[in-house]
Amino acid sequence: MFILRDLLRPLQAHFSETDLGRERASLFIYTLLAVIVPFTSSMSSCYGWPWRLYK
Repeated sequence: MFILRDLLRPLQAHFSETDLGRERASLFIYTLLAVIVPFTSSMSSCYGWPWRLYK
């Protein structure tokens, strides 16, 4: 998850420093995580990770 944090922090910086801008930045990141995380975990289970390493 540290990779995601390092990638998403710069994206948050593009929003304004107002209260509304900070709220939108948080919602933007939560929305991206809601899309990315389930997809990545399902991909690893589809390909048998980590069991494929041991075959």
